[in-house]
Amino acid sequence: RDAGFSLVLISNLHKLSMQNLSVQSVTQFSATLDNVPGSIAKVSGALAASGVSVVGFSQMPESGGRVRFVVDQPAAAQKVFAAANVVVSEEEILSVVCPQDRAGVMAAFSKALADAGVNIEGIYYSSAGAKSETVVYIQTKKADVAKATEVIKAL
Repeated sequence: RDAGFSLVLISNLHKLSMQNLSVQSVTQFSATLDNVPGSIAKVSGALAASGVSVVGFSQMPESGGRVRFVVDQPAAAQKVFAAANVVVSEEEILSVVCPQDRAGVMAAFSKALADAGVNIEGIYYSSAGAKSETVVYIQTKKADVAKATEVIKAL
């Protein structure tokens, strides 16, 4: 009974905190780098030297050297990766900008997508802290990107 009350309360909070979302499709580059010191520095340095900014990045210890980049200039990044002999795959993912981070932001996205039958295959999150702009990168199956976009816009 308490859990049901909590879910209703959280759901109401989501409606309040999800206003003014910006949702867009972006390109995520994935690559497997050598899992040694300097591998990420080499690639991110090459991107920076070409004027490409990394706006999203993910790498987890259990993924070995698997990294994911979201950049501000995908076409230029492709050239940098090719010149550095870095084999990348490209995926269309969602970038969701929330004007203010509040408790329950990730819960709102994950619940809404689950209720719509959309599986989150990857997610990473960036926030400067409470009440600061938050960016959430969400990867779904390619066939679900449009549906996920509509679900999040409806929050």
